[in-house]
Amino acid sequence: MTNRDDQGGRGHSAGVVSIDERRKQRAAHAEARSALLAAVQSAMNALFGPAVGAAMTCPWREWSDEQAVGSVVEISPVALAEVDDPALAAVGRALMDLERAAAALKPPS
Repeated sequence: MTNRDDQGGRGHSAGVVSIDERRKQRAAHAEARSALLAAVQSAMNALFGPAVGAAMTCPWREWSDEQAVGSVVEISPVALAEVDDPALAAVGRALMDLERAAAALKPPS
């Protein structure tokens, strides 16, 4: 079925999409996802340091005064989610969600 437009009588087929337009849409989508990934990573970086600083001032479920001075403790969003302060634990869970979102947004290799 061919439709005629009001400008010069040129027709177009119903349901036909320009390949060039589709490529532009894909490129714009990829660019938008890349920008979103950068924003998610920026948010993770902005939250992690202050969350660790705050968490170091409160008791942890698996970390206590029994740790020797100078012990090295790896702190991750998972560890933050286990802190006894419910608000900081929520930030740890949010960081875990952001990590999953960042992984999903990364372009396939």
